[in-house]
Amino acid sequence: MKKIILLIFLISLAGCVSTIEPTSQKNNPAKASDEIMIIYSDPEEIYIMANEVLLGKYKSRERPNEKMLATALNHCEMYKKDAHHIWRPASPIPYKFRPGDYMITYGASKADLYDWSTFRYQNKIYQGYRFICANSKNKAINTKVDYKVSWFGYAPKSWWAMHRGSLDTIENKRFISEQEIAENKRKELEEKARIAKLEKQRRVALIESLENEYGNVCLKNENNNKFLKGTIDYENCLIAHDEKIIAQKRETDELRKQKQRELEEKLAKMSPTERHAYNCTETFNFKKGSEKFNDCVFELYTAELDIQKLELEKQVAEANAKAASNEQLRAEALAKAQIAAANASTRAANLNSSMQLMKLSEQLIRGNQQQNPFNQNNARLRTTCSNVGGFLTCF
Repeated sequence: MKKIILLIFLISLAGCVSTIEPTSQKNNPAKASDEIMIIYSDPEEIYIMANEVLLGKYKSRERPNEKMLATALNHCEMYKKDAHHIWRPASPIPYKFRPGDYMITYGASKADLYDWSTFRYQNKIYQGYRFICANSKNKAINTKVDYKVSWFGYAPKSWWAMHRGSLDTIENKRFISEQEIAENKRKELEEKARIAKLEKQRRVALIESLENEYGNVCLKNENNNKFLKGTIDYENCLIAHDEKIIAQKRETDELRKQKQRELEEKLAKMSPTERHAYNCTETFNFKKGSEKFNDCVFELYTAELDIQKLELEKQVAEANAKAASNEQLRAEALAKAQIAAANASTRAANLNSSMQLMKLSEQLIRGNQQQNPFNQNNARLRTTCSNVGGFLTCF
């Protein structure tokens, strides 16, 4: 029954396939013969008509003839490209009676398969081969299959997908004149010169900026054996030192991030009371049980509640934005979400300032002004608090 249905489908399809060349292609100068009929062409590809004989040899297993290949090359030459026709060499698998995909793979893979199919173009159905214009086989093979004429689709196309053979191309290279070779070489040299000039300008600007920072590290003087200014060794020294500093900063930043992740994991396992006590003793260095310690715990507690409230407002606003029925309501909801996020950031920043002031106050009372937290060299200036998973972490 299935075979009968497929036969009826193929017969009806054959009756629909057009044998009339689109008017736009009748006088296409690329034709290598009057027999050739073109379905569609552009600078990237060309489709040449090749109707399948019903119940005869499948065109998808038949190599395009030389006149078609010549036509494709004539077309691609106009755009200074080679012509390629994609195909899959036979890659047979052992016969096994397994209905379904296995039998399709077996039937497809035992023969060469060429890029031929049935297309719909300008509301008509055509059958033909597709040729790609490209200057390398690799580019042709990796060209996205995006038919300008839409694929109509039936069994042979599934053979293409199920075939086990690797993609290859029938490649027709165009003739390149001596004049074009010389022109291409000239353009290549000009491009190399342009890139070299840009690289020189980039290096000059880089060296100038590095001299301001590391000139004393690499510059030769009566007390060292470094390098004379303007020499390659001097410039390479500056670049190497800069790369070293960047690597050190990257390593320091990674260590900081790792410590922060470990701290966040540790705090997440604590109760709110334990977490606030930990932050106040370990991060802000308040003595447990002191008045400043109690003030710190209270500050963290109220700040965490405020930020959680703002986070909830943000989530509600974002949900409202998604559910909004028009652009105005969506914009208003998004604005509320942005305001809530900004307020949360401001609250965290204010908390940091408050903690620093508390610390300064305690140190002044103790008469330890040498440890002013506002001193540029004091690491406590870099302490920040943020909301992670609904709780405050200070690092």
